[in-house]
Amino acid sequence: MTRCTDLLDEPTVIIGSGPAALTCAETLRKEGYKSHIIMITKDDTLPYDRKKLSKKMTHDINEYIFRQETFFEKYGIKVWLNTTVTKIDVEKKTVYCNDGKPITYSNLVLAMGSTNKIFKLPGSNLEGIYYLRDYHDAEVLYSQIKRKHVTIVGSGFEGLEICSTIDDIASSVTLLARSSHPLKYLGAGLGKEINQVL
Repeated sequence: MTRCTDLLDEPTVIIGSGPAALTCAETLRKEGYKSHIIMITKDDTLPYDRKKLSKKMTHDINEYIFRQETFFEKYGIKVWLNTTVTKIDVEKKTVYCNDGKPITYSNLVLAMGSTNKIFKLPGSNLEGIYYLRDYHDAEVLYSQIKRKHVTIVGSGFEGLEICSTIDDIASSVTLLARSSHPLKYLGAGLGKEINQVL
């Protein structure tokens, strides 16, 4: 992989720090890109694998992280943590962040990822309702469910993985699904077999 050697050009700015953002930065270096790369994220940790949050309970963020800090230092990839983009001026090729400092870019990559579907129903803001999106969500969730009755809304891969992960620590687990079987997009046959296991 190429290291950053061109200090004159404006950087490539990547907004986001998920798998797509990290893959973009790594691919640029592998293809010989020598200018600065800056990843901007509102997270307070280096890029990590969110898919593992539903599979494993741990308080060690290093078990989720894709690359250690030394990797980013070696290849000249700056990661701005705790930073929110407030404005993008595409004509001036400038990004504005919550710290008030504008940054001019040569290339801009938007890789913010997806967001949770938030329920807007009566009672949906009550205590004891959790969403699993980031590492801090997982910490709160797993610390609150010991010996409690847990209901999971959603019967896709993530819902099933959470069921399996918390089965030993929750008093009971109930899975709510709109269809008659989980993983409906994989077909009724597999879904019915999973129903029998559950």
